[in-house]
Amino acid sequence: MKARSRILSNTSKLTRTIILMGILLISSCPIAYAETNELPVSINEQTSTTLSIDMAKEIAAFYLVELSGTIPELSGWENAVVEPDITFYDLEGNITAYSFDVMKNSEYDGYIITSATKDKYPILEFSKGQLPTKISTMVEKSENEVENYANKNKLNVEESVPVYEGATFYYTQYSLLDSKNGNKKKVVVDLVTSNIECAENVSNTSKDKVKTVKVETVNSDEIEEAWNYLEDQVVEESDEIGTVSSTESTYSTQAVGYYKKISGVPYYLALTYGCAPTAGGMVLGYWDGNGYPNFPTGNTLMSELATAMGTYNYSTSVSKIDDGINTVCDNHGYSNFNSVNDYTLTKSELMSEINTTRPFVLSMQGGGVGSGHTGAYKNHSVTCVGYGISGTTVYAYLHDGWDSSEHYITFGNWNSSTATWVRP
Repeated sequence: MKARSRILSNTSKLTRTIILMGILLISSCPIAYAETNELPVSINEQTSTTLSIDMAKEIAAFYLVELSGTIPELSGWENAVVEPDITFYDLEGNITAYSFDVMKNSEYDGYIITSATKDKYPILEFSKGQLPTKISTMVEKSENEVENYANKNKLNVEESVPVYEGATFYYTQYSLLDSKNGNKKKVVVDLVTSNIECAENVSNTSKDKVKTVKVETVNSDEIEEAWNYLEDQVVEESDEIGTVSSTESTYSTQAVGYYKKISGVPYYLALTYGCAPTAGGMVLGYWDGNGYPNFPTGNTLMSELATAMGTYNYSTSVSKIDDGINTVCDNHGYSNFNSVNDYTLTKSELMSEINTTRPFVLSMQGGGVGSGHTGAYKNHSVTCVGYGISGTTVYAYLHDGWDSSEHYITFGNWNSSTATWVRP
């Protein structure tokens, strides 16, 4: 997805909060986390450019409480605890993030990933699933890919390092050695796709002809807002002594948040007609049950929309989605409907539309992974049926056409997006 700045303010306070990459992923082989030998310090006294794992754990513990009280699907995390699991690095060997297992009654119930630096959001990702780095099938495929590469180039595989460059961007960096001349090479494998993304000769930094590793871009203003929010919400009970326990949270926390969903939106599957006609069909299916009964339903409705949108081979031009919906509305006697594309969707617009109980089509380009999925949406149209707020983070609730379950994705977890409003 994008690229990150790596500049960190050493003087600004560390207790500032979250704009989450609300994404559910998967898992692979366990890797020991790097422990710190530092004495615990208060969050406000943390000055290193890399946050200690103790400080990261405090942040994860705070948001464990907030998430359990904000997102219904995570209500089971109430009274759970977080335990350190994996330390992630970037391609230069710098620590980028820490993952923590969410443990409920001594059993694994998900994970939370915190940033190791303040140039990224405090909480980067959370899930009730498992990390790609802990799913054996993914790890095995990646290892096989590297072994094949090493054998082809007559190299020996040495150590590996877990790399995290943002939500859905999980890699493993392998060190390879040429036993004859001692030359070393580093190879980076995408855990999700098992593809070799980058191969670099350590001796002369020349790169093989493979695509470079993708990283995620972030909004520096929103990051600052996130850390400011954390500072406002977290109450440090240890200010007098200037230390915090590494085993118990010293925060007095109260979950904050709000969510609103539109009921009565049907679930259609994008198996036959493509995602855009399916998403539009779910919107009109909602209005069919709310005062506009002339619309057909199901496959009949999606077929009409596919024709009106000019859908071909499951693909639809985003620019034709609104026109297609208007055509179908006109065909069934509802010329009062106005469907229009908005190519600059904002959080406030999303919330306003849901607050007025109007579901809409959300078309993502380069969309990330939605909750409950292991694959990214990429270029995909869905029906937005609600939103949730946790701190400064907004989540869009979706019927995505892939199944008959509700999913959510963090607002902005895409390269670009278009909203197609459907307003009677």
